Order: sequence, then C-alpha cells, then structure tokens
Amino acid sequence: MSTETPTKTSDPPKPLTKKDALVQNLMVKYNLKGRMGKILVMAIIDRVGEQPDVVETNLKRALLPKRIHHD
Repeated sequence: MSTETPTKTSDPPKPLTKKDALVQNLMVKYNLKGRMGKILVMAIIDRVGEQPDVVETNLKRALLPKRIHHD
C-alpha cells in the first residue's frame, strides 16, 4: 500500500515555450504580479511579435505614466 495520494495523471506539465519564458522574464524584471501583469505582457507580445528587445521597449512605454498635454 503506497502512501502517495492519487492525482490525475492525464497530461504532464507542458515545457515552457519561448513566449512563456519571455513573459516570465519580463514579469520578474518589471515586478509585475498576478494575472493582469501576465495579460499585459502577453498582449504586447501578440501585438509586436516575439523579439525580446521590441517587447521590452513597448512594455516600458506601457508602464510609463501618460503625459498630459495642456493647450
């Protein structure tokens, strides 16, 4: 009799893709937490492609406070 609790063994965890690794790295680098941080990075990647420098530039721009222009 084994002491292990039976868990679902339907599918092993998928290996991290290049995109997932990029998302994780940028979330750590810019201290983004939780679901919204992940969605923000994923949305930028979907929009600009998967080149890390381009994604990072767009992420920086997204995180900057918006300038208010007064006429």
